[in-house]
Amino acid sequence: MPDILRRFDPQLMVCNPPYVPEPDVRKLELEAGSGADGTAHLMRTLELADLVGPPAMALSWCSLCDPARIVREAESIGYFLNSLFVVLIADGEYSGSVHEHLRTLPHAYVSESSETMEAVAPDGSARFGYLLMAGDFSRAENTATRKNGCDSSIERICGEFSEYGIDALVNPIAPVPVRTWILDRWDELRLRASLHGEVPKLTTSGT
Repeated sequence: MPDILRRFDPQLMVCNPPYVPEPDVRKLELEAGSGADGTAHLMRTLELADLVGPPAMALSWCSLCDPARIVREAESIGYFLNSLFVVLIADGEYSGSVHEHLRTLPHAYVSESSETMEAVAPDGSARFGYLLMAGDFSRAENTATRKNGCDSSIERICGEFSEYGIDALVNPIAPVPVRTWILDRWDELRLRASLHGEVPKLTTSGT
């Protein structure tokens, strides 16, 4: 893979990997699992970025998979976060199946508060909410000038989300621009429909 990437000399590397932490006693489907803490594919992506050195990266990760570590590791190879996008979603088929395992991880952040659950799964179909994140990174020649503490800011945002739920996503404080929003079950339905067929007309009040 490094040889292939070097031949292409990419200007941008994009990675939207599996990110669900896997219990030792159970492996998830290929499209979901990513090692004990959910960072295995992201760490490999950063290894490749270090070898190939594209000027920019776009990564996605989540609050289940040691979210601050992703930014910290990116900084260690000279990539720095420029902006962050955060989406609150409800647990799904794979993330929900490892609920108890997530509770054992020191850096997996979820919210089970009633306010959070009402916002993301008003139909009562979820057990917890978590944060999907996406960030754009650029490579800096002088790394000393780019240390901006984004890793600690992300850990604080996720920690406050775990403690206070959805309220923690109102005007989060970070050294880079942060946009937050909610993807609820109705939004998931619309996305699935738009990907696989005609978008249904939802008539339930409040949709």
